Amino acid sequence: MLFSQFETALDPLATSPRQIVLAFSGGVDSRVLLDLLSTYRDIHPQHRYLVIHIHHGLSTNANHWLKRCEEWATETDFAFRGIKVTLDGQGESLEKQARDARYQAILDAVEQDALVLTGQHADDQAETFLLALSVAVVRQGLPQCQW
Repeated sequence: MLFSQFETALDPLATSPRQIVLAFSGGVDSRVLLDLLSTYRDIHPQHRYLVIHIHHGLSTNANHWLKRCEEWATETDFAFRGIKVTLDGQGESLEKQARDARYQAILDAVEQDALVLTGQHADDQAETFLLALSVAVVRQGLPQCQW
């Protein structure tokens, strides 16, 4: 059933051959997408597939994650590209710098009309929303609540 939903969502975006790229963190959500995309590729071989992992260097485990993501991509017979980005740590929050560097690295690595898939589960979306709300509250000088 999950694959059927995945295919139904992807098919209208892939009516002609194009590059389909998975932005692959190695987390549960992107691992599920890797498996779904592997099945999709078997049914739709006309597309060009690529798995990309962005190495931010923010964790002592970053090299391990890069290696493991490459192993998973290779096991599922996808082309893989690991890209290391450098953050200057100045000005904006480190999270924003990492996000901006990640998006730019992906844009630089894919074809112009590529379809880029990202995994984000509901908890990620809720966390992003609450973080943005918290920042807005602080900037407006409104009373803050504790979560």
